[in-house]
Amino acid sequence: MAEHDCKSGQGISKTVRRCIVGYRPKGGDRSTPQVNIAGKWLREAGFDVGTGVSLKVMDRCLVLIPDDPEEKPLRELEQQLKAQRVELDHALQRMWAALA
Repeated sequence: MAEHDCKSGQGISKTVRRCIVGYRPKGGDRSTPQVNIAGKWLREAGFDVGTGVSLKVMDRCLVLIPDDPEEKPLRELEQQLKAQRVELDHALQRMWAALA
């Protein structure tokens, strides 16, 4: 997806940003790394508030990919279908248990 959707910083005010890897302050375990990014530049890059994000993890590289707005209803439908599948599986288990 990133191979064909990414644009090389066109229209972005600053294409290289820096941040520091910290730890999860409320996680208790200071060995768990955490990265926080924030700024209006995220909107310029296609990451508006409420946008779903996929994270591609590679060796020493993270790529954030904003979801296409058309994907949100599909992802919600997928979650609903998964929940219905779980309900059906439980109902089937109860039915088999009742027949046993």
